[in-house]
Amino acid sequence: MLTAGELEVVKGSAKKLLSHLHDKLVLDWRSKADASAAVFIAIKRSLDEDLPEDPYPPAVFEAKVQVVYNHVLAAYGDDGTSVYTMSALPAGGNAADVSAYHSTSTASPTPS
Repeated sequence: MLTAGELEVVKGSAKKLLSHLHDKLVLDWRSKADASAAVFIAIKRSLDEDLPEDPYPPAVFEAKVQVVYNHVLAAYGDDGTSVYTMSALPAGGNAADVSAYHSTSTASPTPS
């Protein structure tokens, strides 16, 4: 269980990571080996720099890095869309649909 202070550190780390990833999520980033590797490395470095070590021993840390990478892979399309923007919603969708769409989407989200 994270302390309140550790939780704030984790939240700050997530915000910092997201700002770093925007530069890495280039057109067709998932199909370009160097671009997808850059995303993975950025995630690993950012989490390594910021996450508190105590609740994240090496095995847990590596698992968390993979979970974050898998999430980015599913949530951010090769065309700049994400499940967090209106452009990533299915045709006719609205802002309330983002959560439901994200939880059911396994492929690159693209508007119809």
